[in-house]
Amino acid sequence: MINVFPLTTGDHQLGDLVEDWGAAIVPGSKPPLVELLASIECDPKLRGRPSRGSTPTTLAIQMDPRVAMRLYEQIRNLAHSMGWALP
Repeated sequence: MINVFPLTTGDHQLGDLVEDWGAAIVPGSKPPLVELLASIECDPKLRGRPSRGSTPTTLAIQMDPRVAMRLYEQIRNLAHSMGWALP
């Protein structure tokens, strides 16, 4: 299920660490949009019902391809400055 909610003005920080990232073109979007998906492990205190094990949550951020390329460049530059090897 996808929940869409408006963000309030200001900075937002997720309470839990991102466990995994993915990126894809949004199917059928015109002009094409890039979707950045973050898989986040939910805080057990925020669960509404009992569950088996951990419950992941996904945050989807849609952006213009130019924004996606700038993000890629920033991550590449960060990796270079930290001495991290890129594939």
